[in-house]
Amino acid sequence: MALCISKRPMTEEECEDICQRQADGLDELLSTKLMGAECLEDLVCSEEDFLRAEPDQEGSTAGRGKKRDCVPRGASSQKVRSKDGSVAKIVDAKAREEDMFHGDLISCYLQEISHFPLLTPEREIELAKIIKKGQKELVALMWDERTSSSHFDGLRQQLLKWQKESINYPGLREKMAEYALAALKETAAEVDATEDQRQLSEEALEIARRMDDAKNEMVEGNLRLVLSIAKRHRGRGLSFLDLIQEGNMGLLKAVARYDYTKGNRFSTYATWWVRQSIIRGIYDKTRTIRLPVHFIEMKSHFFKIFYELVKELGREPTPLEIAEHSGLGIDKVMMIIQLSTRPISLEAPLGSEEQRLGDFIADDRAVSPLEDVSKQELTEITAEVLSTLSSREETILKSRFGIDGRPTETLKTIGERFSVSKERIRQIEKKAIRKLRHSSRGERLRSFVD
Repeated sequence: MALCISKRPMTEEECEDICQRQADGLDELLSTKLMGAECLEDLVCSEEDFLRAEPDQEGSTAGRGKKRDCVPRGASSQKVRSKDGSVAKIVDAKAREEDMFHGDLISCYLQEISHFPLLTPEREIELAKIIKKGQKELVALMWDERTSSSHFDGLRQQLLKWQKESINYPGLREKMAEYALAALKETAAEVDATEDQRQLSEEALEIARRMDDAKNEMVEGNLRLVLSIAKRHRGRGLSFLDLIQEGNMGLLKAVARYDYTKGNRFSTYATWWVRQSIIRGIYDKTRTIRLPVHFIEMKSHFFKIFYELVKELGREPTPLEIAEHSGLGIDKVMMIIQLSTRPISLEAPLGSEEQRLGDFIADDRAVSPLEDVSKQELTEITAEVLSTLSSREETILKSRFGIDGRPTETLKTIGERFSVSKERIRQIEKKAIRKLRHSSRGERLRSFVD
């Protein structure tokens, strides 16, 4: 692929080439190993310099960062001059790996996030203060004199309980603020709401708007962080866009729960939330049959012990040996072995292309041809034998035993239909059965009984 930069206005194809060049350079940047928060921040800053760089009219790359050569590692490149005098760089196509960055959606996403500036440490603290202050103000509104509605009684009691028990898990302020805002909205929406209650709801909405603006700015300023973390988890069953989406969900949680008073940079704190969200997404959405997260963690511990024993014993360990060294019970070990197998498609080819795995699996619910023919023959013979009886005897037997797909009926019901007693119906039934049993009619049915 050649990237041409000249003094004339760029065409659509040249714009796409610039997007591709940005993606390839970002792929090279993200392939480096991150060692601690400082390296992570330096990497994010370098990504911003690169993504925000634009070609100038002199054919150079202008921006806050210096000019970069977007050549993947191990790829040879050479510069040539075209007929119009523009310089082009040709990269060895064999050295360029097939990458998911080549998609149009990825290019559009990279272009979009390149417009969001990174946040300075001071700006991060300012935004975090706005969010934390807004959460406190929303919770404090529950104790306002104007909130006399019953919507707040349960919230107040729960908050007092948590304060008494010194409960302060991550996200508690966020949840309480959400509950308070929802309760204020419900109160203001009531028909008999007072003017004070509506005014209180407007104040809460204004606080929520300021919080949302601060959250959005923090999220937009850290989208590159999600990109760098998602890059390391490619090839594990989720597409790159899905990994980014899962990471962004973790970023939203980190923004709402970040505590600037701890002294950590937001990128350091958010890294753990983003990574956890991506890993949970991989666990939940990459298997045909979902397994719970605690089982996945137990499975990881199982295989860690398994490979350690392989190195130690020089052979595959038995389930009992794994159970002894891992601390897991033999039942759990056997369950892990059984559930660790991947499902196989019934359409998987076997042998020739015309044979499939499903062709060799018996269906226990399917009726064999012999049983089907025998059942059909029994139905026909039964109908012929019953037709030799009187019409009343035939109707009574069919109704009594549910023949011809009709439901079974009691003696009383049949008697009411024929306007006789149920005892008379019993006598007719016994007589008809005796005819079938002690005549040539029974010989035709006896073979099915034997």
